[in-house]
Amino acid sequence: MLAALGRDEVRSMLDDDGGAEVTCHFCNTRYSVSGEDLARILDDLPSGS
Repeated sequence: MLAALGRDEVRSMLDDDGGAEVTCHFCNTRYSVSGEDLARILDDLPSGS
């Protein structure tokens, strides 16, 4: 889901906050994403996204 935001937004979350917290609007569950997970998402994203 975070990968859909693109490289710039994911990089910004990693640089500015060191992680992310996402709330599912369907079930109202909060998910915490570590900086390590964000870095992995960045590695998996193509360069042009």
